[in-house]
This record gives sequence, structure tokens and C-alpha cells, in this order.
Amino acid sequence: MTLDEVKKMFPTAYRFGKETGMMTATYLNWFRYGYIPLKSQVRLEHITNGKLKARLEDGPKQDIYFTRN
Repeated sequence: MTLDEVKKMFPTAYRFGKETGMMTATYLNWFRYGYIPLKSQVRLEHITNGKLKARLEDGPKQDIYFTRN
């Protein structure tokens, strides 16, 4: 999912927080970083019952959540 898709469904950070139960800072940070981490995309796909789809190509090149040291 892209930031534009999320912005269309949740136009404000307040609405995002109310409807998803996630923190508004999370929403704002995605726009600051320019992408939605894959783990968050999967969570949003579940919360929205598939209205938003998680896609690997829309995340960062290397997702910190799935990197092993």
C-alpha cells in the first residue's frame, strides 16, 4: 500500500488513530519517512479487512523489521 492510499482512507492522523487503534505518531512518521514498513502494511491490511493491500514493493528496499543481524 502507498501513502496516498492510506491518506485517502484516513485523511487525518486523528481519524487514523480512532479507526485503527494505532498511534497517530505512527501515521505521521510514515509520511516523514516516505514509506509504510511492511509489518505495518500487513497490520493495516488485517484492520481494514483487505481494503488496503500490503505490497513488498511499496515498502523500503530493506525493511528493518525483517532484517536479522
